[in-house]
Amino acid sequence: MGKKGTEGESSNDKSSPKTETVSNEQAVETEVPTEAQIEYTAYTTDEMIDDLEANAMNATDKYKGKYIQVTGKLSNIDAQGSYISLSKEANDFTLLSVQCFIKTDEQKEAIKTMNKGDTITLKGKCTDVGEILGYTLNIDSIG
Repeated sequence: MGKKGTEGESSNDKSSPKTETVSNEQAVETEVPTEAQIEYTAYTTDEMIDDLEANAMNATDKYKGKYIQVTGKLSNIDAQGSYISLSKEANDFTLLSVQCFIKTDEQKEAIKTMNKGDTITLKGKCTDVGEILGYTLNIDSIG
């Protein structure tokens, strides 16, 4: 039974670091910059897709991991409200687009008021760049 007590103490000792870890994670979460602190670089979908078509490696360096403001034509609205796609303004027959993932109910409600073909502006972080389908963006705000 003494060993069980020791194990229990060891278990309690393990709880303390977990609590500290949670505290550290919470501290990290509070340190995440707010939208007001983030500097967004403005681009159009035309610029982004032209860059990708010209040189995918350079486009990756320029956009991936960056906070951007992108303006383009709304070309797809997912029925489940998971994402939307922005394409070039011109009627260009490219498969490339900026796929934008919806993160909040507020964003979903804003998108419900929009229609395919509308020109919209989004702010978010570009999380991926691919030469086949284009860009992936996590939406921070709409408008």
